[in-house]
Amino acid sequence: APNLFPTASGHHNVALYSLCWWGESQRLAGEFGQRTSEVVHFVDPRVADVNHVVGFQELSQPALLYHFAGRGKNWEAILEAFGGTEDMLRDCFQVWDYVDSVASNKTCVMGNRGVQDC
Repeated sequence: APNLFPTASGHHNVALYSLCWWGESQRLAGEFGQRTSEVVHFVDPRVADVNHVVGFQELSQPALLYHFAGRGKNWEAILEAFGGTEDMLRDCFQVWDYVDSVASNKTCVMGNRGVQDC
C-alpha cells in the first residue's frame, strides 16, 4: 500500500489510495450497491451511514457511528452532544453502559441523504 502513508516530503496521496481501493473493491466484490462476499457483509451507505465524519453538518444527519476526525476536537462539545462526562471516559465499561442505556431509548432511523461533503 504505497499510497497509504505520507511521502518522504510529508504529502498524502489520499486520492491515489482511494482510487486504488475503489477499483479493487469493485474487482473483488462487485459494483457499488451490489457487492457480495462469502466472508463479509457490506453495508450500503445509502441505508446506514456507518462512518459519518462530523464536519459542517455536525450531528444533524442520523448515523450509526459519528467520526470526529482531525486534531482540533472540541471535547467539551462532543461530551455535551452525547450527554457524557469526562470522568466516564476513563472507564470503558461506563461508556458501554451509557451507550447501551441511551440506545435503548432511541429509535433507529434507516436511510439517510448519503454523504454530503459540500
